[in-house]
Amino acid sequence: MKRRFCFISLVLVIFPTAFLSCKTEIGPGDTAWNEAVDPSRATFDMGGYGLHYIDLGAGEPVVMVHGFADSTYSFHENVPALKEAGFRLIMIDQPGLGRSDTPPEPYVFSIENQARAVVRLTEHLGLYKFRIIGHSMGGGIALYIMVNHPGRVHQAVLIDPVCFGPPAVQLMKLPAMEFFATLFGGRWSVRMGLEDSYYDSDNVDSALVDECARFITRPGYYRTLISLEKQYYSPAFRKMSESYHTIHNPVLIIWGQEDTWLPVEQGRTLQSQMENSMLHVLEKCGHHPHQECRDEVNPLLIRFLNHS
Repeated sequence: MKRRFCFISLVLVIFPTAFLSCKTEIGPGDTAWNEAVDPSRATFDMGGYGLHYIDLGAGEPVVMVHGFADSTYSFHENVPALKEAGFRLIMIDQPGLGRSDTPPEPYVFSIENQARAVVRLTEHLGLYKFRIIGHSMGGGIALYIMVNHPGRVHQAVLIDPVCFGPPAVQLMKLPAMEFFATLFGGRWSVRMGLEDSYYDSDNVDSALVDECARFITRPGYYRTLISLEKQYYSPAFRKMSESYHTIHNPVLIIWGQEDTWLPVEQGRTLQSQMENSMLHVLEKCGHHPHQECRDEVNPLLIRFLNHS
C-alpha cells in the first residue's frame, strides 16, 4: 500500500521514540555505479562553495539536473544507455545537495539561484548550446533556463517536472521538522519516501536507498532541505510558470501516470502551453519513471535527443 508523507509526518511527531531504533547505518550503496563514475567526478569553485558534477562520455553535451533531496545518482539507470548512444553527459549536484557544498549565508535557494549555478557551470565548461534533462525540481530548473536563457538550450527533456507550484505535501515545511528529522530521521525514512514515490515499492532496493540516504548525516542537511522547500518557489518561479508559451525549443515531457506527488494533469497542461512539445505518459510508473521504467524511458530519451 502506498505510504503518504502526511501520515509519516504524523507518526514521526506523535511517536518519535518508536522510530529511534529504526535508524540504521548506510550501507555501501551502488558500488558498480561509483566505480564507473568516480574518475569523472569534479568540483567547480563557485566562489564560496564547491559545485560537484560528473562529466563523462563524448559527443553532443547533455546537462542532467536532479530533483529535491536527490543527487547525480538520480540518473544511474539512464547513463549507460545514453553514453552508449554517443552523448557527453554532465550531471550536476544542485547547490547544497548530493556532493555539492552548502552555499554560505545569505544564499537563497530560489529557482533562479539554483538555475544560475547550472548556467555558470555550463559556461565554465564552454557549453553555450546544450541539451538538458531535468527531473522534478530539476525539471523546473530546465524550464527556468529555457524561459530566461532561450538561446542556450537546444532540446529539453522534462521528467515529472515541478512546473506549476509545490507538491501538495511538503514534509520539511512542517513545524519542528529539522529537529525531528535530525534526531530521528535515518535510512528508514529515506526508504519510506522512495517507496511512496514509486508505483511499485518492490523496485526500491538497498543500493538505491543507500545512495539516496548517503548525505542525510551531513551537518545542516535537513536545514538545507527546509530552505529549499521554502525558497525555491520565488516570484521568479511564478513568473516562469506564466511564460511557458514563450518556449519554442523542442521539448519532451515524460510523466508517470501513477505520480502521487505531481499529478499527470500538470503534464498535460504544460504540454498544451508549449507549441513544440510532446507528452509521454507511462503507466505503472510513479514520480521517478526514469528509474522505475527505464526500459521505456531510455529509448524515448535516445530517440528524442538524436532528433535535431
